[in-house]
Amino acid sequence: MHLPAAELLLKQFLKASDEVISRIPPQENFILLLNEPKFARSLGSLRLLVQHHLSLLLKHLEGWRVTTHNSLARLPDKTERDRVVVLSKRAAMEVINFETALQLLDLYTDDFLVNVEFVAYYDYLQRNVFRVLLIAEDLFPSDLASLYKVVVAEAARVVGAISRRIALSHVVEPFVTALMDRVNPKKDPSGGKPNYDALRAQIIRLASGMRHVSLSFGSQEAVQEAVSFLVRVHPLNHTASIKKSQIHHALADMLTSILLPLVRSDAPQRAAALLGPPALEKWYSTVMTMRNDITSWMNKHQKHVNDGYPLATTLLCLASDKDYSAHVDTAADFLHKGLKVKENRAVCVRCLMVLACSYLVRYGAHIIKHELHKWLDRVLKPVTQLAKKGGLTIAEQLEVIAPIAELSPEFALQYLILELLTSDVNDCVLAGLRALQALILTAPAVAAASAGSSHHRSASTAGLAQGSYTSAPCNGGGSSGGGANIPSSNSTSG
Repeated sequence: MHLPAAELLLKQFLKASDEVISRIPPQENFILLLNEPKFARSLGSLRLLVQHHLSLLLKHLEGWRVTTHNSLARLPDKTERDRVVVLSKRAAMEVINFETALQLLDLYTDDFLVNVEFVAYYDYLQRNVFRVLLIAEDLFPSDLASLYKVVVAEAARVVGAISRRIALSHVVEPFVTALMDRVNPKKDPSGGKPNYDALRAQIIRLASGMRHVSLSFGSQEAVQEAVSFLVRVHPLNHTASIKKSQIHHALADMLTSILLPLVRSDAPQRAAALLGPPALEKWYSTVMTMRNDITSWMNKHQKHVNDGYPLATTLLCLASDKDYSAHVDTAADFLHKGLKVKENRAVCVRCLMVLACSYLVRYGAHIIKHELHKWLDRVLKPVTQLAKKGGLTIAEQLEVIAPIAELSPEFALQYLILELLTSDVNDCVLAGLRALQALILTAPAVAAASAGSSHHRSASTAGLAQGSYTSAPCNGGGSSGGGANIPSSNSTSG
């Protein structure tokens, strides 16, 4: 790309960014502005600049950031309305910065680290993303909570991209340091007590910002790094002196979010096949040790259920074949009993769905269909029975069907959808009809995925550790065929 064309693309992007910030009134949802075609096109054009004029791009981005920051600092903030306007515009600036960072990180190569401008840019990005996670909630008043959530969500995406594209350690080290400093704060030299409420809130925000961190299993070194990560962020190893359960819950929820994609991609099992079982021994032992700890902890008090059950289930799904087969039926029975407790139903349903997905991923291509369906029916039948008694909303029913239908459309149709359609409960029938519609509409995609499955299995293992989860914990392509795009509860069934 010639320099004049590059400079033109840069001017278009910076102009579009300025327009977004100038059009941000206090309560406007600026995500709508970011999704406007003009800005979206200019943002996408940065990928060309990353490939051909990285230094030029980085210099202009830094100049725009400094200029915009200084301009916002000069805006009046005497009244509450003035302050809200400034904060809204600053939020938009941060989101634009993070969106550009995601474009850069997506095209990252090791050659970037010899670029002086990139090293400076990346150093600032790392510091800023954790700064935002720590203080964003303090920056925005309660009436701007929607802006805070968007900014933090963007920061979390950047953290995930850094772990996936550059190095896991680049996000783990600052996280663990910040975590330990706040769990065990140093004594104030003046004799004052630490503000434990503020420190705890920061830990919870940091944990939420780590939800998109990606663990790799592409080499023995990557496996060792993943094991080290588990050990260092073990929820029960970080106990605060006041309200310790809140931190335990936040870390357990964080780990569940990070580990769930590995269940769907079956990354540890695939790594064992690629690297050899000995390479995964430490991983498997660490997973089971943590699961035993979490199981004991969650059974001590009802308040631990919502975060303990999902983590214990997810850890089991990442265990060795020996441990998995030895405990999976017991885990299912335990969750079936949990369905009888009204307060635990929702989390038990989600955990049973994760168990079913993991079983499909592990064994779907290796055991006869009849035995596979028999086991899945045993695990999920109490869920459909609960739904037919009016115990699940339409949304909850669809959240169960969607990931199962992606992995095994045949089972979903015969054992879930048709079962709901025969119910006397209107919500069951509506959920069944919407799921059936989705299966019909995605039938061509299912056939295409099945036809290409053999090619997919022989493809490169470069993406070994990556899984894709969207609205449900086990969404993504599966070994048993393509997916059904099950609509949400507010979708129309046609």
